[in-house]
Amino acid sequence: MTATDRSARAVAMPGATRPPVRRPATLAARLLACRAGVSAVEFALICPVILALILGGVDLSRYIAYTRKVGEAAQTIASLVTQNASGSVNLYDLYFANDSSMVIFPDALRDAKARGSAWYETILITITSVKFSQTSASCTGNCSYTAKVAWSYGLRQRPCNVALTPASDTAEPTPGTLPANVFGPGSVIVVEAAYVFTPILANALIGTRVIARTSYLAPRYVPAIAFDPGMGSTATTVCPGV
Repeated sequence: MTATDRSARAVAMPGATRPPVRRPATLAARLLACRAGVSAVEFALICPVILALILGGVDLSRYIAYTRKVGEAAQTIASLVTQNASGSVNLYDLYFANDSSMVIFPDALRDAKARGSAWYETILITITSVKFSQTSASCTGNCSYTAKVAWSYGLRQRPCNVALTPASDTAEPTPGTLPANVFGPGSVIVVEAAYVFTPILANALIGTRVIARTSYLAPRYVPAIAFDPGMGSTATTVCPGV
């Protein structure tokens, strides 16, 4: 008896078991059971999130660095002006102080070239002298003061003949206010620096942002620093009677 005969006879014998019949799996079942390409799908889902974090991190680090540099530029200009010991500055003194922002913040030069504009239009500097006068001439202690602009230089000058109001030390600076803690006898030099920050990678998502910082310093050697128009008065306004 051959092997083929024995196999056929065994199948025909009573009580013999038959192998299970497999039914064709449906397409949905095959897809659910399939594990091929899972990593690729997971990467495709996570990749946009990772890219957004990386791109956002680059622009965030630039924004933080630029904010610090704009603040340093305002502080440096205020320090240069308040070191004056003669009691007056001319236009070229203000030019020199203003141009120091290029040393502190050289990125403004590169950005100006990319935008096709002058560097002083990229970072806007305003230098203002504010003088204080006692509200009551007979006051001898704990006096209140009125603050008015004596002169202002720059493209965003503070207005003349307007009494500046005290504001909270943490309030956003405005042309018509000063922090309450700078009010007192004498004067103060106010330097305002504003820079338009443009993200490199996330510009389409968040657009441009204005970084603004203000520095307040009293003159070191004289009660107030006047403006001398003898060398010109371009971009400078002297307020009469202050």
